Amino acid sequence: MEENSAMAVINTNLTSLASQQNLKKSQSSLATSMERLSSGLRINSAKDDAAGQGIANRMQANINAHSTIARGINDGISLMQTAEGGLDSINEMLQRGRELAVQAATGTLSDSDRTAIQNEFIQIREQIDYISKNTEAFGKTPLAPLPPEAPADQLGSVQSIRNIDPKIGQSQSSGLIPLGFIPADAQSFQMTIDSFSQNDDIQVFTRDGKHLIGTHPSAGSAWSSTTNPSESVQSVTELENKVFTESNGFSSGANYDDSFLLDGATFFDTANPQSISYNGINLTYSGDGNALGSNVETLKIDNITEPLFVMVVGEGVFKIDQFEWRDAPTPALSPISEPVNIVTGASVGDSVKTITIEPSPSDSETLGVAGVNLSQQASASDALSLFDQAIKKIDGYRSQYGALTNRFEGAIENHRQQEISMSAAQSRIQDADYAVETASMVKAQILQQAGTSVLAQANQIPQNVLSLLS
Repeated sequence: MEENSAMAVINTNLTSLASQQNLKKSQSSLATSMERLSSGLRINSAKDDAAGQGIANRMQANINAHSTIARGINDGISLMQTAEGGLDSINEMLQRGRELAVQAATGTLSDSDRTAIQNEFIQIREQIDYISKNTEAFGKTPLAPLPPEAPADQLGSVQSIRNIDPKIGQSQSSGLIPLGFIPADAQSFQMTIDSFSQNDDIQVFTRDGKHLIGTHPSAGSAWSSTTNPSESVQSVTELENKVFTESNGFSSGANYDDSFLLDGATFFDTANPQSISYNGINLTYSGDGNALGSNVETLKIDNITEPLFVMVVGEGVFKIDQFEWRDAPTPALSPISEPVNIVTGASVGDSVKTITIEPSPSDSETLGVAGVNLSQQASASDALSLFDQAIKKIDGYRSQYGALTNRFEGAIENHRQQEISMSAAQSRIQDADYAVETASMVKAQILQQAGTSVLAQANQIPQNVLSLLS
């Protein structure tokens, strides 16, 4: 006889348990639908769609990057617009300066007329420098001078005077290799030598070959070594070949120039030395006293504005009795222009991409008009080419900013479009479809109501067993 599987029981109401399970499912579905409808998101936690949640999160990072990059590029455009406004003002100043140069070059003007013109140009030059240093945006000064270069410690194989041992009071050999070079940040350099009755002379040169202090290479014994004939010089050509070498720190193609030479062979007086000025540098020299029986030479250099090579050449042996200087005080901080990197790409997984806004230094020194002199007719004529070059440089800066602004505007449009496209793609993955979710909610609500009703009836089934006991 087959056992009946539909037993009449009280302890375990299988129908009620099945109804409860289905009711829980409909409750969960209803809760999910209501959560999605209330948040607007299909994915509210990783359990909803683990892969989709990761993809949507990466998309959100890219969307944020596109928006932020667009704002940063707009800041770059604002920086360039500020700089171009300053350049426009400087261009007007240069145009006026050129107009003054044309006026000063006219032969009908008197010296007092040109002095008045020069005074006006001085005001123009100061205004150019003011605009250059005070045109500022986002803490940047794009028109200010470039950072000053740190003075070198070595030129060729020649060391700065800071790094050499002058061997004070010791005998040493003269020669065609500089003792050292005086850097542009040194001050009040002083040197005294004793040539021991031999004709050994101090020589001072610039890097490009200008002979400032000493004796001309045609002076005979001053450039003739008795102990080492290979160290002798008898002509300008020989001096250029033996002294003006890159190993000695001189510029490539340096040529001998004695137009500024304070020639020691023509005078000697340690009590009243003679002085010259070159490029703002003041040099004071006692001259060569060998012809008068004196072995001592003194040299003093103030306001050093460029590297100077110091040599002692001659018949053989000398000693240094004084060799000292002071370091220039640290200059006051002033605005400088530096490159500005603008981020143009920062997608997830990629390296940061940037475009550099190059500096456009527009101070009078960089533009080449700081030394313009309109007080003389000849120098006024020469100034025209300087103004032309300065205006050309300003035009180049403005052209650079204009091209870069157009590029940045195109980049902004591209990022905006990418942000829109990426947002649409993210929406398809992450956002809730209200038509679908509303239908799911209605379905879950109906199942909820039906499940509740059925569960109530299922809970009444055990009571039917009581009829068997009556």
